[in-house]
Amino acid sequence: MEQQEKKINLAFDINKELQKQISGSKMIKYAMYSVSVIGGILAIGFLSKVLNYSITNISQLKKTLKQ
Repeated sequence: MEQQEKKINLAFDINKELQKQISGSKMIKYAMYSVSVIGGILAIGFLSKVLNYSITNISQLKKTLKQ
């Protein structure tokens, strides 16, 4: 019984140590930053497409109303 508890505690200790190493890893931080930057760039690109489409539609509407 005691041996089983020692094994469980050892597994928990290993798990905690792995979590500390992963959370402190620079690669994961850089990966999160890069994903955020890429997401921002994609969002800006998408919004510019929507804005361009809206401006085009408004200018065509002005031309149609003038005629």
